Amino acid sequence: MRRPKNIKQNDTSLQNHSELVKERTMKHAIFLAALLGMSAVAGVSCASLPETPATSAISREPFYAGLVTRAAQLKAQMDGFAPSLDARARPGFDAFVRDIRALAEDDMKAHLDLKARGTDSDLKCILKGVSLDLNIKMDAILAAKNEAELATAYQDMSLLLSDNIDVIVTPATAESGLDCIIEFGAG
Repeated sequence: MRRPKNIKQNDTSLQNHSELVKERTMKHAIFLAALLGMSAVAGVSCASLPETPATSAISREPFYAGLVTRAAQLKAQMDGFAPSLDARARPGFDAFVRDIRALAEDDMKAHLDLKARGTDSDLKCILKGVSLDLNIKMDAILAAKNEAELATAYQDMSLLLSDNIDVIVTPATAESGLDCIIEFGAG
């Protein structure tokens, strides 16, 4: 396409206009890049801050911290077992059973401690349930007739040990506790 003759005369003004548009575009691009760069830096700064998980005050008391440590150790052991009926006859399995039963007893002691303090009815109730369930899950492991039943029992025990840790470490919420009161009563 050909330019009209009168545009030739205005070539310098078009060239100046073109340079002005390029200059503005560059300024906008630089501004946008700076803005995006600042966002990226801010995003990196915020993202690099370590997230501190909330923990309950009670989980820092020695007795309750000990429950968490023991449950974590027993969970690691549990997760290391292969679902084999022969595993129950191996050395060390009897000690594992005793340690689970002892943890159940101490979870019940924790329930009674919290009941005596008159505080934290939710945790008090959950620890009572975990105490009862640990023995039930261990009985299921001991009663398993085949490897499929044993695998299910192992998984249930592993999940319960995780729950044992989580209920002590996680702070209570305002709406928690109603289910426990319904299941076990206010005491």
